[in-house]
Amino acid sequence: MGKKKLNVLVTFQGYGGVQRHRIHDPFQHLSQFVNVQHTPSLDNLNDESVKMLEAFDVVVFNRNISNLHQPDQVFHMLKKAGIKIVMDIDDYWLLPKHHVAYETYQKTNLTNSMLGQLRHADVIWVTHERLGRAVNEYNPNWVIVPNAIDPAMFPSERNYYTDKAFYQGSVTHRRDLQLIKDLPITICGNVDADPEWKKIRKMMPNAEWEDARDASSYHELYWDKGICVIPLLKNKFNVMKSNLKMIEAGWYKKPVIVAAIHPYTPFAKHKHNALLVRKGDYARKLKTLQESKQFQDDLRFQLHEDILAHHMMDDVNKIRLQSLESLCQ
Repeated sequence: MGKKKLNVLVTFQGYGGVQRHRIHDPFQHLSQFVNVQHTPSLDNLNDESVKMLEAFDVVVFNRNISNLHQPDQVFHMLKKAGIKIVMDIDDYWLLPKHHVAYETYQKTNLTNSMLGQLRHADVIWVTHERLGRAVNEYNPNWVIVPNAIDPAMFPSERNYYTDKAFYQGSVTHRRDLQLIKDLPITICGNVDADPEWKKIRKMMPNAEWEDARDASSYHELYWDKGICVIPLLKNKFNVMKSNLKMIEAGWYKKPVIVAAIHPYTPFAKHKHNALLVRKGDYARKLKTLQESKQFQDDLRFQLHEDILAHHMMDDVNKIRLQSLESLCQ
């Protein structure tokens, strides 16, 4: 007889979790090892729900388990049903005051809510060691699960290389984009969907714009691009972020210019698989790279090989599976 499969309930409903996990959902590829069921919400659980929940061994959620900001109630019901709880987190929970979501966090008490969930989850999955050390102040049970590419969600058949420099990111990066505000560059994001984008557009007079509204077509914005520029200011919030932008660009064989700070420095090696910017001179680095197609090819093909070696979903899922099996023994 084969080993009994674990029953896993997954909810990526929390703040920021839905967008990320529509295109990086690891559980699409774990079905041969665990029985997976997704649910849009775990709010409003009751005693009758507990009986249904008893069929599951573990629940996995991203960042925040309750859109009603009542995680204590959800955790109580899950523990009453004997379910282990895994919290998946890829960002720091203390936002700087200038962050576009800062007021939302304050009004909803989301930071304190997340801290409570960090304390009471059975295991925390983090994207790198630095974030893990921050988690350790609240919970010593954490496991590094790196970001990874799912080829099924990032098809490459129509991908090709051009000389178009670009930035791919969300509306939360206005201060980071100030570092490249004068560059002639294509900005890919929800450029008409938020007042913050209007400020960014005004700040970047030389940029072109492409709207990325739908997670299902998000990957297509990489296909006709060239050099990926990834600016990031050094502060406590940013150094806790993940290296997902670099991994996505490298999967599509785009050379990258990245800030020489964590989270990029553990993976980005200057003039080997990337160009690192230490003093804010992105324009000079971009000019250097644009002047040599051979240099571009050297960086982008090496980065792609490094991603194949270290950041593929099937490989990283082995870490998730081991964590789940260890937790539920």
